[in-house]
Amino acid sequence: MEYMSTEFAGLQAESDYNNFCSMVGRRQSPVFPEDIAETLWGIPTIFLEQDALEGDAIAYASFENNRIVVESCGYEPRDRFSNAHEVGHFSLHKYLVELGEVYDKHEHFREKQADAYASALLMPKDQLVSFLDSKAGLLDSPEYFIAITQDKFLVSKVAASIRLENLGLIPVENLKRSVWDYERSVNGEREEWGSERW
Repeated sequence: MEYMSTEFAGLQAESDYNNFCSMVGRRQSPVFPEDIAETLWGIPTIFLEQDALEGDAIAYASFENNRIVVESCGYEPRDRFSNAHEVGHFSLHKYLVELGEVYDKHEHFREKQADAYASALLMPKDQLVSFLDSKAGLLDSPEYFIAITQDKFLVSKVAASIRLENLGLIPVENLKRSVWDYERSVNGEREEWGSERW
């Protein structure tokens, strides 16, 4: 399981997204992960109020009950990423449970794979590149590309930065500076940027 690459996870997200679009007869942007899970596999997403789950959990995929549970943190882009991450677990990892593999073995790798899946699902590469190409020349700065990606795809600044950097659409030094600036912001929502980085 540890050998499944994050690139494969991203390709699986693209495949799931394309299958969803074929089933509903249209392309959708922004993507709503709960629609993908329900349409492709009949898996409902249950949304809970903030602090409803015990401990540090903010979302989970219940393979036994065939559902996804997402606790709202009060910040929609973070909730959407958490939801897409759990959809990724169903798409990438449910077969392991069906095969009887101990699920907590190689957990670190599965979390990275689910993060890669979530990023690719919420910001499909072809749509993202096409969208940025349509805006090129207006204000060609990494900060501008991050901001318009956030708005278009309803994702956080951190998720947009990482996706753009991983696709080679903004320089890595901008990502590092952007994340540090964001972390130091007194008014910004603090995010768990490490969980979105693979």
